[in-house]
Amino acid sequence: MKAQAPNKKGPMHHNKKPAQNAKKPIQNNKRPAVQPPTNPKSKMAKTSEEAVQDPEELNNSDVNSNGESSEGEMSSDLSDEEIAFDKILQKQKKDPKNEEDKDEDSGSEDDDLNVEFELVAPCESFFHSIKMLVQQLCDDQKYDASGLADALIMQQSLGSLPVTALDFNLDEKYSALTDEEFEKMRQKHNNDRDVYGITSVINFSNRENRQYLEDIYGYIMYKAKKNLEKDQLKKFIGILNSKKVALFINERYLNLPVKLIPTLLKSIPDDIEFTKKQDDIKDPSEYDFDYFLGISK
Repeated sequence: MKAQAPNKKGPMHHNKKPAQNAKKPIQNNKRPAVQPPTNPKSKMAKTSEEAVQDPEELNNSDVNSNGESSEGEMSSDLSDEEIAFDKILQKQKKDPKNEEDKDEDSGSEDDDLNVEFELVAPCESFFHSIKMLVQQLCDDQKYDASGLADALIMQQSLGSLPVTALDFNLDEKYSALTDEEFEKMRQKHNNDRDVYGITSVINFSNRENRQYLEDIYGYIMYKAKKNLEKDQLKKFIGILNSKKVALFINERYLNLPVKLIPTLLKSIPDDIEFTKKQDDIKDPSEYDFDYFLGISK
């Protein structure tokens, strides 16, 4: 898996994450070729009128070593499904195109599809993708997913999105541009990328005037009252109301390569420390979290 040093330049920073390579295996569900009957001279069923045949007719009715009769019919020892599948195999073997492509197709069962991923900061061009990822955070309970997506985008220096990589380096191609011009070009090219997940945190203790956090808080309290004992519930509520708690967001699609997950998780502490040093952060201690709260499914 390739890795590059992170490039972080504040709220308007360029690509801040190392490029990652991952392989997504292709499932090869191929049915094995049908084996020929053990007895190459399997007897064909005969009617009473066929009880007597001359030697020539007997030779014509013999079954060959591939399980086919001389007239192209399959042995009665095979099922209808096996017969149909074997006919396809025989047809493919006789197709001259298959002979030409034989070398190109050899070893295809063991080949992997190489997909290169890059970890990038949340930005406006990924809004709809982020919203789709977080809208199931509270199961089927509706909440302001758009508000949460906007909040995650606003803290650009905190959080990572695994996306399909471009075939060129944005920093190198547009190094002469100003931050504002670069941001426009980045958003333009981001429209061609696919987002596979998001890993981030958001301050959960400061819920004032944040309806999306109030909605999530209500969902968490419903689950807590349903599953915790009385003493546990009291302690849990005390932590939420008196400690600095971060809501841990870790949503991804199932086909995201698992090799990327450790990198995504390890990036959170580094992002928090980096965010605390930004000029637009009025109170860095706001990110000195005591607890991280995650919603499991």
